[in-house]
Amino acid sequence: MESKILLVLLLLMIFVNDVFAAEKIVPTNRHGVKPVVIIGDEEIENPGRLMAVIPVLSMEWSVSLNVRYPSYGGTGYTIFHMANEGVRDTSYGARIPIISRPYLTLPVTFHISSAVNGHWNHYQNFQGAAPNGTNHIEVHQRYVSNGHYRYFIMIDGVEVYSVLNTDARQFYNVHVYVGWPDPAPCFISNLEITNFL
Repeated sequence: MESKILLVLLLLMIFVNDVFAAEKIVPTNRHGVKPVVIIGDEEIENPGRLMAVIPVLSMEWSVSLNVRYPSYGGTGYTIFHMANEGVRDTSYGARIPIISRPYLTLPVTFHISSAVNGHWNHYQNFQGAAPNGTNHIEVHQRYVSNGHYRYFIMIDGVEVYSVLNTDARQFYNVHVYVGWPDPAPCFISNLEITNFL
């Protein structure tokens, strides 16, 4: 009889422990919207071309990708670029966002720019991984309240920049480039875009 009671108590403890463990897991909140996978798990060399066209990009979106530089050589600079109607000028929406490597210095520096608060080229620079190291980069624009959005950047799971965007806009015929116009000498995997439309 005692062994049955102990067994029941043990099973109950395991069940309760599993319930508490499940409560600690916080799923990614995408409001039920699934990301579009542009490049999957398999790492590819930066192709330097148009990968997709998004007919309407919501004011709320996210981009995530893994980037690995095998060395510090090469002269290209562009890793990822989304642009309103494929423009390559200084108009609002020419970078929504662009992720590039502007300097051929050690360590790798990521230049991340987007249309924020009326500035077509609102940018920040961040240090990347050592050669052959992989960085996971996320750029988000998420709704806060009263027509304002929070634009933020995460590198390797750590939020490195955040600002309130009071001039978020919807863009049309958005061109998604990987490595265009001048591909950086890197490898890319797990490129996903979530359009909360």
